[in-house]
Amino acid sequence: MATAVDPAMFALPVLSTMAAAIGNSRRAKLKTSWHEPAVIWTAAVARTGDRKSPPFGLAVAPLLRHDNKAAIDHEAALLEREPLLEAWKLLRKEWRDNGGEGDFPVPPPRPRLRRFVSADATLPAIAVLLDENPRGLLMYRDELGSWIASFRRDFASGYAQGWLELYRGGVLIVDRKGAPGVKRHMRADHAAVCVCGTLQPEPLRRMLTPDLFQSGFVARLLMAAPPAQPTRWTDAELSAEALDLYGHLIDELLAMPGRDQSPIDLALSPAAADGFKEFFDHNGREKDATSTSEWMRAARAKAAGHVARFALILHLAAQVDDGEDGTAPIGEVPMRNAIELMIWFLVEQERIYASDLVGAASDDLVEWIARAGGSVTVRDTQRERSYGSADEARADLAELVRAGVGVWTSPPPGPTGGRPSERFELLGSDKTHSRATGNGGIVRGTGSVRALCARSENGPVSVGKVP
Repeated sequence: MATAVDPAMFALPVLSTMAAAIGNSRRAKLKTSWHEPAVIWTAAVARTGDRKSPPFGLAVAPLLRHDNKAAIDHEAALLEREPLLEAWKLLRKEWRDNGGEGDFPVPPPRPRLRRFVSADATLPAIAVLLDENPRGLLMYRDELGSWIASFRRDFASGYAQGWLELYRGGVLIVDRKGAPGVKRHMRADHAAVCVCGTLQPEPLRRMLTPDLFQSGFVARLLMAAPPAQPTRWTDAELSAEALDLYGHLIDELLAMPGRDQSPIDLALSPAAADGFKEFFDHNGREKDATSTSEWMRAARAKAAGHVARFALILHLAAQVDDGEDGTAPIGEVPMRNAIELMIWFLVEQERIYASDLVGAASDDLVEWIARAGGSVTVRDTQRERSYGSADEARADLAELVRAGVGVWTSPPPGPTGGRPSERFELLGSDKTHSRATGNGGIVRGTGSVRALCARSENGPVSVGKVP
């Protein structure tokens, strides 16, 4: 790279890549009923031109190299199968000519294509890949915007729930339509898909809605917004030796022997367990504090699980580097490093949530509605704000209603009758009056959405009635 980038631009995809190399071969065992897989979802928030792609490309390169080699080996295996396939066709013809007597000849098995990386975020495609690659894989996209948008679009269909199963290394079941002979029922036990990619601030503002926060999706996504570096030439670069060592580490993680039917569970050493318990209690006190925002409360609810995942990854990296088989208990050092890493992520998450990266879209929508006279229809919003569908526009307006910024109104029919269009009206605008639906409990004034959604010890701020 000609110019410098923040180290976090490497760290995020490296974490996801290492986790994907481990796949579902190992889990961290915290209790008999609590296990954490090596599944990590990371996203770097950066603007266009902030040189996001080069570090991500370097981080994912070892897995892409395995993907390319697997494709070449698969092509060679298909060529080797050709004469066996021709011989089978002759046997099949002979069997038919004899009236189907005897056993039907068994065709030669089709070579399996090993996959390590996918850019397809659709759940049916992921299910097909996991069916042939049960250890797991990495979903890498330079831009994660469409993946996150699919959560909003497909939330009601159950696709979002399927991705949450992938996060926890659970059971993924997908039933799909297909032609005769096409496998329709897909099931993957201990399904593991890691994710890495980038997000631009503008799409992020539109996509991170309260619904996604409440579903737990946002808390599962480890985001960081590394500061942009000046566009200046630098002679500094990663050495070939460092890249070779990193590539060798990924190779060794992929080569770790696993178990056919289920992951190998790694317990915590006594010292690691003590450190984890201390973090768990401290994080719990912070989560339960009345000053903690709802968004950070959700992030802290997932923090202990993330610590266990980090510790598992760091522990296994050290194990394979020392030539071990990755079955020893997780030690104190990787646990301590995992806790420090999680603290950094929590600070980063809080910085993102408190900045204009989250919430500014709603404020901007409020300002646009105010300029439009304080009253708009869903169709107005979809057309003027370039939403992909009326459902997306309605969802954002509904969030403003839930935040107490506005209300739905139903104007009376006109002289010619007909069903009038439902309208969204800002509270405090000249148009807001007794036509507002609901019980009348609202928040005074428009203000910013972030301020209106703020919580205090006594609950939502400044609740009253329209005078």
